[in-house]
Amino acid sequence: MEQAICADPQLGALDRQIAETYTKLLNNTGGRTADALRRAQRDFVMARNAGYGKPGYDLRLALQKRLDTLQTAAR
Repeated sequence: MEQAICADPQLGALDRQIAETYTKLLNNTGGRTADALRRAQRDFVMARNAGYGKPGYDLRLALQKRLDTLQTAAR
């Protein structure tokens, strides 16, 4: 999974944006909100890893949707 993301500049950029936005959100929240954010991120990573390589799975779309979700929460 990580090799696929790092090998593609667009995927790598999305992954970095996700990491930056997630870290920003985590640093600006606490308690149960931070716990929920951590769970959601773990769930995303697990689903991403499970879906990768399966017919019809679009890694770029999955990363973009996660970024969109995080950016919406950061507003």
